[in-house]
Amino acid sequence: MSLVHWYKKRFEGVPLAKDAIQNAFKQLLISKAEPVGMLLIEEVHTPTGSTLWVRLPAPRHPSAFTGFIPADETALPKTPKFLLGSRAAFDKQFV
Repeated sequence: MSLVHWYKKRFEGVPLAKDAIQNAFKQLLISKAEPVGMLLIEEVHTPTGSTLWVRLPAPRHPSAFTGFIPADETALPKTPKFLLGSRAAFDKQFV
């Protein structure tokens, strides 16, 4: 069983919604004293469309991430954009 849990949500042309997710993720990082396994990454599809991926160290799905669905680690993008969280965890998995 994986020690981390991924969730994802696709966005089309809604930068304010993505900003709200980044703010919610930042607040969660602060409240949890920045757990090493937390990540927020972006998979860009088009200039106005992307999927945000959230990696959490526990199977809980915080209400801050409404509309996100559980995602399998095998479906992760190959070259995502790092947004927030543990840079070391990002580098280990994607670089």
